[in-house]
Amino acid sequence: MTSLTRRIYRERRRLGILMVLSAIAGYLFFMSDPRVTYGIPAPLLASLSFAVGLGLVALSVSILLPDYRFAFEIIGIVLLIYALISVKFPILTSAQSGFPLLNIFIFLIVLKVSFHLIYGNWSDNLLVLDTQVDRSVTVTDVDQLDLWETFFPDPNNVGYYHDETTEKISLVSGQANTFHVLNRFKNGHFQEMMMQFDHVKPTWSYRYRYEVIGAPELKRDRLRSCTVSLEPRDNRTAVHIRWERPNYAVRKAFMHWVDDWAGRRLDKMVHRADVLHRPNTNIQV
Repeated sequence: MTSLTRRIYRERRRLGILMVLSAIAGYLFFMSDPRVTYGIPAPLLASLSFAVGLGLVALSVSILLPDYRFAFEIIGIVLLIYALISVKFPILTSAQSGFPLLNIFIFLIVLKVSFHLIYGNWSDNLLVLDTQVDRSVTVTDVDQLDLWETFFPDPNNVGYYHDETTEKISLVSGQANTFHVLNRFKNGHFQEMMMQFDHVKPTWSYRYRYEVIGAPELKRDRLRSCTVSLEPRDNRTAVHIRWERPNYAVRKAFMHWVDDWAGRRLDKMVHRADVLHRPNTNIQV
């Protein structure tokens, strides 16, 4: 799977939500239109046009301007709400039709409110999952040993670690298989994390529990965990990854599912391993 194909694949859920909701909205908007074009009723033609048109726009923006991709599922929801209002209160929508700027203003206000209701952190303490699971799998041509060298933390080889934000990795004295990891992000912020490995099978799999220092405390027996396993598959390597997060906000879980967060993270890890182990790659360690 090429890089572009993989990026399109990671947008599948977002595009699916947008296209289904916009198709329903388009049908509702033109439900009372009796016209037929090339044998296709107007409501059905509008439904297809809304779905395909908005789907292509969303895909283009997600690839070219990925930071703006989170708005499209909300746009689909707002379009459906707007369509339902037009069906229930046709007089109201008819009165607004003569004021396009007003329509745009109302749409943007509803979009902003909807985004806050769905993705705002107001619900983090009200709607919580007991355990949230993120998992993904990908197949790559990168050698299994090279993947292991990039995935498993090595205090003496930080430059080959899969996370580019990692600045320092050190073993914690007195605690077996426990690492202290320091990350520096592009905005200048730092993050410290403790990673405790409770399963390591070299070149094959590992599992660790982790705790972000300074983050809200979790019970020691319910720390977040990550499991990675490598599987030979027809001269290639399948990489499996799984995160488990206890007491996780529903809105964050929904964002992760729509965005295929686990798949995106895995793609970055594999791409990093590929780049680091290409011939003639010069890495400063």
